[in-house]
Amino acid sequence: MDKKVERQKPVPLFYESVKLDCGFRADMVVDGVLAVELKCKESLHPVDEAQVLSHMRLLEIPLGLLINFHVLLLKDGVRRLVTNYREPVEARGACCQQYSPGNSPLFFASFANP
Repeated sequence: MDKKVERQKPVPLFYESVKLDCGFRADMVVDGVLAVELKCKESLHPVDEAQVLSHMRLLEIPLGLLINFHVLLLKDGVRRLVTNYREPVEARGACCQQYSPGNSPLFFASFANP
């Protein structure tokens, strides 16, 4: 059950013909499949989600967690982000369409109680 965790992982940034090896830094990347961004602030803003989504897109990582420690219950501060979601073929009904990675929807989930 060993997991490889990279802290402060450099996120390369490409713009036209320019490549920056370290345009951003992801707080943590777990096994190359989960980007984790840690915050401690009164409330999360859309720019915080955009930051995680940028890291996920640039590192080609499908899952992300945005965790805010400035809450009474930690479960209220956890936000899960998923990109390039593909429903298993056997669960897909006739009315569902298959998404290509370029236009797949983005799903948000929160662990907080409504």
